Amino acid sequence: YGVTFPAVPGIVEGITPTTAWAFTNTGADQLDTYRVVLDESGRQYLFDGQWRDLTVETDTIFVKGGDPVVLAVSYTHFGPVNRSVDGDYVTRWVGHEFGTSLSAIWDMNRATNYEEFELAIRQWDYPMQNILYAGRDSIVAIRSTGYLPIRGQGDAYGILDGTSSDTEWIGRVPFDELPHSINPERGFLSSTNQRPASEGYPHYLGRDWRSIYRSIRINELLSSKQEHSPVEIASYQADQKAIKAQLFIEPLKDLKDLSSAAERLRERFLQFDGTMSVESTVARLFNAYIDNLEDMTWDEDVFVGT
Repeated sequence: YGVTFPAVPGIVEGITPTTAWAFTNTGADQLDTYRVVLDESGRQYLFDGQWRDLTVETDTIFVKGGDPVVLAVSYTHFGPVNRSVDGDYVTRWVGHEFGTSLSAIWDMNRATNYEEFELAIRQWDYPMQNILYAGRDSIVAIRSTGYLPIRGQGDAYGILDGTSSDTEWIGRVPFDELPHSINPERGFLSSTNQRPASEGYPHYLGRDWRSIYRSIRINELLSSKQEHSPVEIASYQADQKAIKAQLFIEPLKDLKDLSSAAERLRERFLQFDGTMSVESTVARLFNAYIDNLEDMTWDEDVFVGT
């Protein structure tokens, strides 16, 4: 039993008599945007100094109660073209490629041990997921699984030059080189959508990662003892402790020369244990404090240029 989606031939996240598995989003960069140059006719695009013909595909969208809409979409070899007043852009996404994720799900449902489960997830393409496994074979494992492109220029951050082959995909990161861990010495694994590998990881993963606060708290709870009861695990799911509070309240200890109102607020924060219960007034105050701090920190323009 477990979780599934319409049209999927099996359980996507689930439990069988021998295995259990779950996902978190890896957040890896599986989509690139290229700026392209079209000729005056809009029928050709420039690539490596030569003009190439665009491919045009026509489709009909049938509208209930209205006339059908005929849509013509132009493609470069990267993908579909989006024309706008700001320029012409092309999207290349792994989801436009042939994929075998449904085959992976089919075999994951039938795996009876980690060896069979790993063979199944080798077929996973997209969306890229951190797939966590636990089995009656006494193995726990996690792997960032899916189609991670290798770019010719290494990095793929921002808008890429669609007129040059230097930015093309030149391969796929091999399955065995994707971030993973099997039966770590500490005895547990966790994921909360944070960066799945260290800065030294040799392949470009992306730059848009979720915060590490939940992972820090989960690791605190799981490393606090050797064994955990089902009741304790359930309590961890409902844990209200905010690691962010510990990190952002500590600097307030050194603040001086505050107004009387600010000093009262500082003193309340210094007594706050980080429990974000719905009944807590100081928890709401802390949340407002963080919101304002983030707004003041990031209120400048991120991108500057013409």
